[in-house]
Amino acid sequence: MLSKRLLFLLKPFRKNVSILNLALSMTAARKYTRMACGEAIELQHRRQFRKNTTTMKLKFIPIAFLGAALVACGGGGGGGGGGNSNAATSTLTVTAKVNGVVVAGYPVTAASAPAITLTSGQELEVTSSIPTVFGGNLGSAVAAVRTNSSTTYKAVLASATDTNATLTFTTTALPLQTATIPVTVKATQFQAVVPKVGDSFVYAENDILLNKNTFRVDNTTQRVTAVNGDGTWTETYLTSANAVIGAATYTNQGNRTSFRNDASSTQTCNRQGNKVARYLPEEKLLAFPLTIGSTFTGKWQAVCGTDTTIVDSQDESISARVVGYESVTTAAGVFNAMRIDETTTVANSTNAAFPGGGYTQTVSVWFDPVLGRNVKFSGVRTYIGTPNAVQSASLVETTNIELISYVKN
Repeated sequence: MLSKRLLFLLKPFRKNVSILNLALSMTAARKYTRMACGEAIELQHRRQFRKNTTTMKLKFIPIAFLGAALVACGGGGGGGGGGNSNAATSTLTVTAKVNGVVVAGYPVTAASAPAITLTSGQELEVTSSIPTVFGGNLGSAVAAVRTNSSTTYKAVLASATDTNATLTFTTTALPLQTATIPVTVKATQFQAVVPKVGDSFVYAENDILLNKNTFRVDNTTQRVTAVNGDGTWTETYLTSANAVIGAATYTNQGNRTSFRNDASSTQTCNRQGNKVARYLPEEKLLAFPLTIGSTFTGKWQAVCGTDTTIVDSQDESISARVVGYESVTTAAGVFNAMRIDETTTVANSTNAAFPGGGYTQTVSVWFDPVLGRNVKFSGVRTYIGTPNAVQSASLVETTNIELISYVKN
């Protein structure tokens, strides 16, 4: 005698049964068939049966229901056997790298992923042996994602405070496997970022002159053209028409040491037409590591002339404080940046254009520790002396610069 479960499974359809009812019946069929697999296999070889307490007869077992019974029991695809009819399941294995170096303890299987600790601004790369979907909780960290495919997740993680994140990688095929990776992001410091050849950053500058007229500077591209073994590098400055303005050299901390105006450019570093500006020892606008609340100062001499002679000079200094880590929007996108408030002073200038020989400038700079670049700059100048009408028509009072596009290799 067959159980009531299997009788439910095998009762005939009405001719007007809906597709929805069919689907629901199929679902119920699978459920009950799992509970009566032995009976289902027996029915594979029978076409009719008689219920013992009634005169109702079932003349035909619908093929769809019989198929459902067999599939639920693991049959129908070949000889015997219950269980999963899929091929042998591949084991999920993950590999983790920080800044291109494999993390100790990896690669591992899904169930045994060890914790990873990295410093804010470092790149984390996780690869999986089979397709997965990325998920998890980044804590207070933000991710600049560079790759997010079914087998590779690569991102630079940054946070203003120490934070714990949990990254999950779950397979897309049954049976589901999940690799859970605990990640600690240490925000004690942001280190300098050495660029790569080909990195390119385009800036727009809008100024207000002392006479309150506005002045828009032509968009400037800064393109990295050489990176040395000690981390120092060279950038070429270009106009919006891709004409060369000049080339600047930088320390491995991102501070300028020189700027050479190109011979084809009309730009000079003084009214005498000299082309070479040098910063002795360096124009210290950054000091690493950067941490919220940290301060730094710097002094240097900016000179204009040739590689070996000085025609004009001025003393420059800076007092800066890192005041926060915040979101800032420019034409290039939304960035999470360190805000640095600065006071810069120019004094003893031999450049007659500056009334009183110099000025003081209060500045807020937003520095993205992932790009290793300023993404926004806003400054106001106060001149030491009283400018005349000619000076007021040419000297800047307010400067606003922002990143409008970039290519980062």
